[in-house]
Amino acid sequence: MSTPWEYRLETLTIPGKDDDRARGEATRALDTLGADGWEAVGFAPSHAASHGLRVETTRYVVLLKRPRASA
Repeated sequence: MSTPWEYRLETLTIPGKDDDRARGEATRALDTLGADGWEAVGFAPSHAASHGLRVETTRYVVLLKRPRASA
C-alpha cells in the first residue's frame, strides 16, 4: 500500500527576533515551499551551540509533506 504523501527535509536558517532581513528570507523560503504544495509538519535543531546554561541555534531541519501526485 502506497502512502498518499510525499515527504521532504529542508535545512533552514531561522534567525532570532533581532535579524529582520534574515527572518524575511526564511519566511520567503517557507512561502515558496508552501506555494509548491509543501506543508511544514515538524522541525528540529540541526545543531546547537552551548553558551553557559543556554543552548542556541538558528539552523533547523524542517519536515515537509504534500499530497503525492496521482500516477
